[in-house]
Amino acid sequence: MLDKPTLLIATLPYNLSGPQLYVAQIMANPKLQAAYNAEIWEVQDIYRGGAGKWRLLQDCKAKIAHHKNCVVYINQDLSLVTWLALCFKLAGAKKIAAHSHASSFSAPRTALLRRIYQSILNATSPVRLAVSHGAANAMFGKHAAAKCLLMPALIDFNDLAAQSEVLSARISADFTFACVGRLSPEKNQSLVIHALAKVLDSGQKAHLLLMGDGDSAYEAQLIGLAESLGLSQSVSFARASMQIASVYRFQIDALLVPSIFEGQSRVVAEAQLFGIPIAASIGVPDIAFIDKSRARTELALNIESWTDVMSDLIKGKPAHTGLQLEAAQKSPLAVNSSIELLIKTLQS
Repeated sequence: MLDKPTLLIATLPYNLSGPQLYVAQIMANPKLQAAYNAEIWEVQDIYRGGAGKWRLLQDCKAKIAHHKNCVVYINQDLSLVTWLALCFKLAGAKKIAAHSHASSFSAPRTALLRRIYQSILNATSPVRLAVSHGAANAMFGKHAAAKCLLMPALIDFNDLAAQSEVLSARISADFTFACVGRLSPEKNQSLVIHALAKVLDSGQKAHLLLMGDGDSAYEAQLIGLAESLGLSQSVSFARASMQIASVYRFQIDALLVPSIFEGQSRVVAEAQLFGIPIAASIGVPDIAFIDKSRARTELALNIESWTDVMSDLIKGKPAHTGLQLEAAQKSPLAVNSSIELLIKTLQS
């Protein structure tokens, strides 16, 4: 019997963000385990400058040195994924796949340099995947994106439903909105803080939970904004948590996703699993939803639009529908539905 091939997953350092949770969940999947001996390399930000790139090449050589049949599967941002693909190619890797999880990258900063990086990446990575059309364009460029397989960051809905059984006490007796995700400007949490102020001014009662880690300076801005609008008692901050399933199930009445842009937005499908009403901006792609028809989507990025939809949600339009496990399991976002396609793509 032939040994299973190795799947080397080069990814971001572990935290509770979408791409890292995706990698953790596919690693735990029995079908992937049956197809590959999978290993994770959490690539740290230690390879800057010329000396750093030389060290990266040596590390890539070491990672594949003892594997005769190895697939390199890179889940990283554009700059580092390009250097990883190039170094693995120079190190002798024959099978390289790159997966884009974001629709915008902070580096490279200029359009010309981005095109150069994209050209190198397309030449060194024959298998290209992206969580959405926007993510494909951002990583590979518009021309190459047309040949890119759309593969969302898969979710184990069965595991999420099981985790939700742990009771979580509500933070407020009032209708509770939540923004779940990294605290950073593109997530645009400030927009719903402004909208909440207008909702409360209209006489309705509501609370806002901002749950996630991220940019400490931006978090301080959000705290200052809430204080300046007199919302210190109406806005709560909480760190990202492994208990997010019970938070969805017991603490949240509606999820708000006011992002300026998103690669996928994993939290949308997670919340829809629990039947939570969703309001999402024009920056959230269609692939994010289990059922787009049950959400308020493509909202403009202005205070008036969000004030109106938040007021409607408080009135119960639409209402919380409870666990939607069957629909979630049939979704292309479900790990059990789509893991075989991922395996076949990597094997190709």
